Amino acid sequence: MQNEPLSPQLEHIPEEKVSTSRQQPKSLPLTFLHNTAAPYQVEFFNALAASEEGKSLQVYYCQLRHHNRPWKAALVHQYAYEVLRGLHFSLLKRTNVYHFNPGIVTRLLRRGRRNLWIICGYSDLTNQIAMVWRTILRQPWIMLTEEPERSSRRSPLRNLIRWALLFLIKRGSSGVIAFGARSAKDYFDEQMKGSIPVEALPQYLDVSPYLRIGKARIERHQRDGAPATVNFFYAGQVESFSGVDTLVTAFNQIARNSSTVRLHIVGSGSALNHVQQMVDPLVEDRITFHGTKEWNEMPALYEIADVFVHPSRGQGWGMVVNEALASGLPLVASEESGAARELVKTGDVGFLINPEDIGAMYESMKFFADNPEEIVTFAERAYETGKGLDISVGVRRFLDIVSDAVPSQPAPLQAQ
Repeated sequence: MQNEPLSPQLEHIPEEKVSTSRQQPKSLPLTFLHNTAAPYQVEFFNALAASEEGKSLQVYYCQLRHHNRPWKAALVHQYAYEVLRGLHFSLLKRTNVYHFNPGIVTRLLRRGRRNLWIICGYSDLTNQIAMVWRTILRQPWIMLTEEPERSSRRSPLRNLIRWALLFLIKRGSSGVIAFGARSAKDYFDEQMKGSIPVEALPQYLDVSPYLRIGKARIERHQRDGAPATVNFFYAGQVESFSGVDTLVTAFNQIARNSSTVRLHIVGSGSALNHVQQMVDPLVEDRITFHGTKEWNEMPALYEIADVFVHPSRGQGWGMVVNEALASGLPLVASEESGAARELVKTGDVGFLINPEDIGAMYESMKFFADNPEEIVTFAERAYETGKGLDISVGVRRFLDIVSDAVPSQPAPLQAQ
């Protein structure tokens, strides 16, 4: 016997109907529970709060800043938010931070049955409290999360814990929004087995500053032709999972035989010293480590690039792919990145590769080094793709997905 849903269900909205499915918008009682206030999420919340439906938005953060990403530039929150007091800890020196915020209980009481809660991720204790609370009281909630990294699925213990949490999502939530590529939807569809709706929602950001760079790049290509020196560019954390070591290995090989290539690496992390030691002394004058940059400094850095390389060994999405495309940059990107799987088609805007295949990375980068005139064509297609990634599209899509899960009136408890 199939269980009846405990709360209003998500409605599937075809993408081609997103802009026309709601004729008269009204304010929706939306409450988000999120781990940290990252720049991209703040941009999304600001855009959501600026819409008619999102003007009563409330966001609760488990922590204001991630210890591995200490942004110094001020984030402007144009919506109601609160940072909950609590404990923050890591396990086995991993980069992931977990949170326990007891104050979530009073917030659950304060914003109860008439609010739709969007719980972002299921690994935090705080989120698990909210999931259990809303499920027991039959109050509507949606899980907004990313597909787990493929490497983590090889652990029996992690799989057991994940199974228990996914069962709770399947039993109590109104649905899942897989924040990422279509493969993320496929993963959660398989886990939920049709018991609740699953929708895919690519991640978006304000691409306007990057589109200005992309437009200027296309105009420069049209005026001056192909670049004389090919500047490869990486931006992100420098950790073992980032794959920067394979990037440097491939670049060493290319640079030994070509004097017209450079590599720029923006970011830092625990693997930085190791990566720097991997640089071939014969080419070290053509590799620049820019260090950590603030999020609002990034658009200007994309101006120096000709080709973006994203060698990640495992990532839910990867917003740098959005930035690179909007900046008119061809990509050599890892198939382990959700954004790359969704947006990068080999031979169209770049090349999609296995991050462990140094030969494939070498050949893909060498293609642009040997054929800089191809950068012009790839850049035009990348820029056109980037135009469709603006945050306004993501907000509209999100609102159309969640609108039917918002309760219009308190729902009576139903006996099983």
